[in-house]
Amino acid sequence: MPRVTDHFAIENQGQYLVMDYIEGKTSASGWTAWAAPDEEVIILGAAVCDALSYMHALNPSVLHRDIKPER
Repeated sequence: MPRVTDHFAIENQGQYLVMDYIEGKTSASGWTAWAAPDEEVIILGAAVCDALSYMHALNPSVLHRDIKPER
């Protein structure tokens, strides 16, 4: 998970997090080029779910409202 270095709000727009950039392929590009065994895909999916559960359990919670393969 990337480190959050700052956060801010813009009135009438929303709240934002400033995070470290992690270089690499997106999962969207990886899914088409990477023919992974089912077991690896399940492990990766479970890791994503674990990270989201961790963020949601924080106080205050962090909710990622844009989960998709490109992110």
